[in-house]
Amino acid sequence: MAKCAQLYEKLTQQPILNPIIRVRDPSPEDTSLNDEQVHTFAPNSQNVQKKIYLLLHDNNALWKKKQKNLLEKQIEKDIKMYTNSVIEYKALKKYKTHEVIEVKLSSFLRMNISYHSSNNYFYKFTGHAISRSFLLKYINNKNSKTYVEGKIECHFDDYGRINYSRSFDINYQ
Repeated sequence: MAKCAQLYEKLTQQPILNPIIRVRDPSPEDTSLNDEQVHTFAPNSQNVQKKIYLLLHDNNALWKKKQKNLLEKQIEKDIKMYTNSVIEYKALKKYKTHEVIEVKLSSFLRMNISYHSSNNYFYKFTGHAISRSFLLKYINNKNSKTYVEGKIECHFDDYGRINYSRSFDINYQ
């Protein structure tokens, strides 16, 4: 974090937040420039509206340091979003001319690993992504499935922000 941001947080005891929210593409076919685009669709998303609502309220928990037990639910949600992006990335790496239609986690288990920091979280996961060729979608609309398994490590600060994350031991087919 930038020094001015660190100073602001130290003086105000309030975090600088930059939420990332995944939103589905309303027109994945991209057949027309007149189709609704994700950036005009996003403000109507319930996930986006909920996050904005939380950000606009001073008394909300987003603006306060949290006790570890209060962070657990948000941390797990953020790690699942990160895990889904790892699965999606591996599917697109396997099928370079595909677009991902769906991502599903089959298992998501927290691993108890002794570590120097109690803010580190380790998860083992399995899942799959369904994709289809965007080049051949009008000729052959057969979907492909990519199975992915691996581990995720994330480190969170006292506000529940991800400071560090990595995926490792990733296998996909």
